[in-house]
Amino acid sequence: MQGVGPGRILGGRDALLRRLTKGSAVGRWSAHDTTLERDVTLTVVNSDHPNRAGILDAARRAAGVEDARLVRILDVGTQAGNSYIVEETLSEAESLATILLQGALPAEEARRIAGETASGLEAARQRGLHHLCLAPHSVLRAADGTITVRGLAAAAAIEATAAPYPAAASRRPSAAVLAAAPAALTRRWPLPSRPPDPRPPPPDAAAAL
Repeated sequence: MQGVGPGRILGGRDALLRRLTKGSAVGRWSAHDTTLERDVTLTVVNSDHPNRAGILDAARRAAGVEDARLVRILDVGTQAGNSYIVEETLSEAESLATILLQGALPAEEARRIAGETASGLEAARQRGLHHLCLAPHSVLRAADGTITVRGLAAAAAIEATAAPYPAAASRRPSAAVLAAAPAALTRRWPLPSRPPDPRPPPPDAAAAL
């Protein structure tokens, strides 16, 4: 990823701090908004990514959906050949995948997480947007129990995932939400496939999510 590294400022305000994921075409970074003095997370897309325009379009559309259960997209832009998506940082939150490495959840909590996830995705669906790559690493739980979902629309664009028609687009996240509750109880994702967790689990947790 050309010209991108710790200390680089994108958009005139967001200073990159530490790379969170590997990959040559798309990378997630922790960053600091030097204007508002707050931490943010950037997804940086290289200029040669085959679906860069689609990723940016998806992120802009997702930014228009306002719901407390969806991670907010704060800015989308391009600088020196690299495009970027700025999201709010939920520093105290852990993904469902990470939580389940520590053990299964009580049934009541599993149902609550699935319900909150469904409510957030319903708000997006009403705006014509769907999360076609929903998986345990997409669902975040904060220290106070708040549930948020990241990757709306943009995650599918990054993975070049597309549904052939609207009904299929609605069914795919619905199936994933229904899978969230049993996954929280059994520590296994019941659907036949899912995108990889961007943070690899510890070696002794290979059999878990």
